[in-house]
Amino acid sequence: MRNLREKVAGALDLNKEIILDMPKITFIGQLEATIENYRGIIEYTDNVIRVNTPSNVLRLTGTNLEIKTITQDMLYITGCIKCFEFNKTI
Repeated sequence: MRNLREKVAGALDLNKEIILDMPKITFIGQLEATIENYRGIIEYTDNVIRVNTPSNVLRLTGTNLEIKTITQDMLYITGCIKCFEFNKTI
């Protein structure tokens, strides 16, 4: 099913994150991250931010992490991001 969705998104030039129900993550170096299409915040400290997304859990680790902007479908995070990883379980 996912391959069909990818083909449709590519053929119609649609945003894949919307069609595939996945997060869109944009980094600016190690200093900023924007996460679109998220479902909720699981953990929030100055060293770890865990975010629930439609497909998995995104874990950012670093120092001085801070959520600067939060809207219904976007998070803007600043700080010194050292690592990010995806996990299937909360």
